[in-house]
Amino acid sequence: DYWPSLATARNVLYVHNNIVGDNGPAEQVRLADNVLAEFRSNLVQRCGICGVGSNGNLAAAPQFEDALSLRPAAGSPARNAGFASAWTGTLDYAGSPRVLEGTVDIGAVEYVPPLFANGFE
Repeated sequence: DYWPSLATARNVLYVHNNIVGDNGPAEQVRLADNVLAEFRSNLVQRCGICGVGSNGNLAAAPQFEDALSLRPAAGSPARNAGFASAWTGTLDYAGSPRVLEGTVDIGAVEYVPPLFANGFE
C-alpha cells in the first residue's frame, strides 16, 4: 500500500479519464516519494502503479476513430467508461458536450454517435 502516515506531508495527483499509451518496455508512470496518486477510469497499457482492474482502470487499447481527432471509435472501451467529477467540465477538447451518452468517456474527446444509422452524415 502506498499511503502516508499522518505526520508525512504529501502532494496528491488526481489521474482521471486519461489514456496512457504503450511507448516502450518500461513502466509509463513514475511518481516521486512525496506524491500520492489517485488513478480512476483510465485506459493504460503498461503501468504497474495505476491500479488496473480497480477504480475503473482498464488495460486496453483505446481504439480511436482516427489518429488526428483522438475520438473513441464506436467499439472503444473508452466509451462511457469515465469518471465524472467537478473537474470534468462541460465540453471536451474538441468542443463537444463532455457527456453525450449518459457518462463521460475516457480521454480528452467524447465519442459522437452518427446522426443516421447508415453513417451517411
